[in-house]
Amino acid sequence: MKINHIVILLCLTLTLACKFNVSQKNKPSDQNAAKEITNSFYSDLASGNKTALYALFGETQKFTKSQMKDMLDLTLSTITTKYGSIASYKVKNVETNVDEKDVNGGIYNVTFEVLRENRRYIDTFKLTRQSGEIKITDYFVTPQ
Repeated sequence: MKINHIVILLCLTLTLACKFNVSQKNKPSDQNAAKEITNSFYSDLASGNKTALYALFGETQKFTKSQMKDMLDLTLSTITTKYGSIASYKVKNVETNVDEKDVNGGIYNVTFEVLRENRRYIDTFKLTRQSGEIKITDYFVTPQ
């Protein structure tokens, strides 16, 4: 009889634990939120709105917010000089894995196919949720 109680208690505990750790992959609303942030990046980049561009980036373990601004300026300058300006872009892939219960729990990966001066590149963004807001933490440009 005692074993039955332990088994029932164990089952209830596992059921409750699973309900409180809700992680969803590739939910459409999360994908749309990630696309919205990255599209804002390209809009702000095209208009030269550096203040709005800086606001899209969050802190990482390696860099503070002010260091991110310096790194972003250097990166964008290097990319424009080396690869040219952006002629067009389109979303290639969006993957999300978001923990609904944690304000810092979410990873968003967005890949764009970008045309710069008649050559194609892959722009990859890694975004994370920081204090409830989605922020860009990594940005890579790769020749295709």
